[in-house]
Amino acid sequence: MTAADSLELAERLSGGVLAAARANRSPEAPGTDERVLDRLVTTCRAPDAVDLLGLPDRAASLPAFLRETRSAPPTPAEIAGVIDRLTGLLARDRPLLLAVLFSPGSLLKRLPEIAGEDGWSELCWVLLCWLSEAAWDCVSAPTREADRRHFLPLAARLRFLVLSEPMRHRADMNSPWLEHYAPELANHYDVYAAAFGEDTWFDLLGRCREARWNWQAQLDAHQSAPLLAQAGASEIERELGLLAFRTGRAGRPLVLSPKPLDEPDGVGADDRAVIAEITDRHLLPRFQLGRVLALASAAPLRWSLALTVLPLAPAAAAVTLAILGRFTAAAQTALGCYALIGLVTVVGGARMSAPWLLRVPAASGVGLVVLLALHPTWWNVPKGGWGTPLALLALSFGYLVIEVRNHGVAAGRAIARASVVTVIGALHAFLVSLIGLVVIAPAYAERPDNGPRIADWFASAPHSTSWQLLTLAAALCLAVGVFSQILWEDRPITASLAHTNWRSGS
Repeated sequence: MTAADSLELAERLSGGVLAAARANRSPEAPGTDERVLDRLVTTCRAPDAVDLLGLPDRAASLPAFLRETRSAPPTPAEIAGVIDRLTGLLARDRPLLLAVLFSPGSLLKRLPEIAGEDGWSELCWVLLCWLSEAAWDCVSAPTREADRRHFLPLAARLRFLVLSEPMRHRADMNSPWLEHYAPELANHYDVYAAAFGEDTWFDLLGRCREARWNWQAQLDAHQSAPLLAQAGASEIERELGLLAFRTGRAGRPLVLSPKPLDEPDGVGADDRAVIAEITDRHLLPRFQLGRVLALASAAPLRWSLALTVLPLAPAAAAVTLAILGRFTAAAQTALGCYALIGLVTVVGGARMSAPWLLRVPAASGVGLVVLLALHPTWWNVPKGGWGTPLALLALSFGYLVIEVRNHGVAAGRAIARASVVTVIGALHAFLVSLIGLVVIAPAYAERPDNGPRIADWFASAPHSTSWQLLTLAAALCLAVGVFSQILWEDRPITASLAHTNWRSGS
């Protein structure tokens, strides 16, 4: 590995919420961190470092002890002893603890010198694992209540990003992180399987999973954390992306698997649980439907993406048939669309149906009930023009913009995401209205004393009048669907169509 190979990790460590956290410190703090880290290098390279860090008697120095992980790894107890000594060092040296938490990028640059390497190597990552574990153990200690409340988010973040970095390169044999990976050799102890002692691959995996859950718990309550409460929406969303995806952007999910790193693997049970939490608590309330769709397509089913978007075909066909004036066929096709959505839900579960925002058609159905209960004058003598539908559409869109903005999304992104949700909501409202007016209303709607039945408007009526009724009905169904969410307790309009779950803190 070279210094450039650690660039992605350095960007992850130095990005996200760290800038907001560092803004709470004095302007002189970065310079102080640099000097403190220089002292750490000197301390770890000093002759008495063996005793200070509790290295085994056979270890001549910290670099020599690190190199053992390549051929004859130390025991887990020996590594645990070193981490305990590092924890004590951080506990006694508060400036050093703050430097590790607030300046991980600077720490990353010092690691080759501490590890005795010419440049960045996998041994630098091993040392960083020990330091991140020590920082977590130090901050989370029961005796450090003040530090736990203030610095625990940064310690959880550092630990997760460091431990998960090799997992982000799974099965990518072109990655420098897998350059020396050779688990097929019986006499070769790869550093990832020996980072915490001989044959500790599953220990690393367990620590990594625990770190992900701990960091996610901090993000779930970020408004209560002093160092996270001031972070911007884009910074929080970047951290959420790193929890769910390999690169932090919508794409392949981050998989923490017990399989060797050179083997691909699909989303496991622990990964699915994390994805479900992130989707329900963060992505859907922030209207991040692109990420929701990306995670839905990562389901452990073949052709999951095609299955998720399959109902788009009958939805488009229903709209096309309605435009052509074939309203009965359009309504039947709309019913087929919802039948397919039901099939997707049954086969793939809530995650695959989440992009369809099923609360919207359910609430639009309530609007349809209200509509059919009105006096038949509204459809017997429909008001012409686009004023009423446009007003209802604008009100619905404005409500959604305010909602997503109040969920902490930046203004520009709030408008863009609310536009997407409005389009999806309008499509659902149109399909529900089409089904309601053509299939359901003729059986229940009151017939006026003078004038046609409601079914006549979609059988032989002028095309323009039929569309007036559809647009009026769809606009009202959309508005009722959007505004009726005030009756739901703490549930956004984009939430899954479920009324309870069995997660802690729900």
